[in-house]
Amino acid sequence: MLAGIPESQTAYSVEVSGWDNNEDFFVEKTELHWSEQSGKHILLLRPIASGALVFLRMLDDTAAFYDQRRRVKALEEQLLKDLEFHGIVGKSR
Repeated sequence: MLAGIPESQTAYSVEVSGWDNNEDFFVEKTELHWSEQSGKHILLLRPIASGALVFLRMLDDTAAFYDQRRRVKALEEQLLKDLEFHGIVGKSR
């Protein structure tokens, strides 16, 4: 466990990329720590400027789960639109 990170937080494996204080591009694997009390935090080896734009990509199965759930939801919405267009949904005899 990292110093200063309470055990009650959830940790996710992530990849962070962006530009550091020297304007050098970096890619670093680390953990995103998340709790209701303290919010979201990542610890990086490189110093970055306050307010810098960084990119974060989840690396574990959680990312795949949310991506799959989003795809299923989009497919369901499209199917409902198609069914409504063809007059199948909402008609009673």
